[in-house]
Amino acid sequence: METGPDILSDGRKPEVFRLTIWKQVKIVILLTHRYVGLLLSIGFLIWFLSGFVMMYKDFPSLSRQKDLAIRTPLDGEAVRVPPSLITGSSTEAALSTVRLGMILDRPVYRIQYADGRHEACYADTGERVILDEALTLRIVKSMGLTADTEHYSADRQPERDQWTPTARYLPHLPLFRVNLKDKSGTTLYLSSTTGEALQLLNATDRFWAWIGPIPHWIYLRDLRVRDNLWRQIVIWGSTAGVVMSVSGLALGVIRYRRRAGGWNFSPYRKNWFRWHHYTGFIFGMFVFTWILSGLLSMNPMRWSPSRSLTDTETLRWQGGSLKLNDFRITPSEAVTALNAFGPVREIRLTMFQGRPYYQAWYTADQTRLLAADGNNACPTDGLSEVELLAAIERVNPAPIIERHLLTDYDAYYYSKGRTKRLPVLRVKLGDEQRTWYYVDPRTATIVERYETTSRLNRWLYHGLHSLDFSFLLRYRPLWDIVVLGLMIGGTVSSATGVALLLLWAKRKM
Repeated sequence: METGPDILSDGRKPEVFRLTIWKQVKIVILLTHRYVGLLLSIGFLIWFLSGFVMMYKDFPSLSRQKDLAIRTPLDGEAVRVPPSLITGSSTEAALSTVRLGMILDRPVYRIQYADGRHEACYADTGERVILDEALTLRIVKSMGLTADTEHYSADRQPERDQWTPTARYLPHLPLFRVNLKDKSGTTLYLSSTTGEALQLLNATDRFWAWIGPIPHWIYLRDLRVRDNLWRQIVIWGSTAGVVMSVSGLALGVIRYRRRAGGWNFSPYRKNWFRWHHYTGFIFGMFVFTWILSGLLSMNPMRWSPSRSLTDTETLRWQGGSLKLNDFRITPSEAVTALNAFGPVREIRLTMFQGRPYYQAWYTADQTRLLAADGNNACPTDGLSEVELLAAIERVNPAPIIERHLLTDYDAYYYSKGRTKRLPVLRVKLGDEQRTWYYVDPRTATIVERYETTSRLNRWLYHGLHSLDFSFLLRYRPLWDIVVLGLMIGGTVSSATGVALLLLWAKRKM
């Protein structure tokens, strides 16, 4: 067979060979988009339709503000047992947090251990809290959620249900579910181990959840309680969605046919095919970024580090483990001093650089600190910048390259509902990870920690998925207009895909 620079060994010319390869690539792209689209088109439409709801309604939860509002104010005179006597045989090193609150008219210590266990003991006698249905009803009636408290009903729930599906509820099982039987259809969930409210929702919350977060996140109870299975389904479903989107974008460009004297660029003559090409060509990139960012929200392969402190960093920040014997000022004295600034709803026993503190919560935004070692024991509304910077140096010895007290949100520390506390001290370090710390000076707590990778994840996830850009959020309803417009385009593109699926099914049948 004749060969040469213009002829391949099989007799084909190079340009013919290249055309053959390109034709095969186009066929692969077409078939990939077609058959992955057949599997996912309905899911895409559901994601977009539920996304409209997700713009304004999240999965029901008990906010910190509401949680504190329904708690009974602390009675310092009723606290008679020091916290060091209520941990039993457990060592102090095993303690994670200790909080002082109330159950009806009795003070109670709520304890969390390092292994995740929770328990509660009365602070007037030291006996363990045992919750039953009768006590549960009395607790809920004392919260003042409704005027009519005669028709409340409580039932013991040994397993998680649709409204308590995540792992955070496991240490509190069984839960007590209380139906208030009011016009709003309110339901409250209480922990059997600590006696505190964990979840609060009504009929309206349930309605929006069923057409918003539940289909959007695939938050069906029997799936969500199997955390790893749910996670894998979302990750692989999103990955398939990315493949479908990329192949659709490529196909849209391949099939682009610009005609002179008109705006029609689609070669398709059938309406559903043509409109799917139009909407996919215009909005396909946004569909791709939404699906990709949804995939990244699951943090596949744990590529982005947590924004919380590690256990080692927490110990360095605290200056050691929680030592209850170091609390020289009694809880009773602390409550009396702190109540001078308003009714205290909860007190947390904390450590900061080896010094014990009572952290008092009045509302979600109003707190005070009281040093518990007896030295200069005067309630304060926060620690100084010098003290906080010294603690950060112990957590991470890298040089501090910038520090700034934020009185408004920045691109990383923010909340669309403006529920995050201000001010916070932002400290940037010059280490290899370019670590940033956000510190709440009023609670002496590092509330967020960012590295280079987690900052990138903020833009790839929240930036692309929710369009959480400062210039949009600052000038609402500009954010609403932009997101709604793009969502409508993505919905139409998905709807035309579903129409093509139905036409295909009709032909096959």
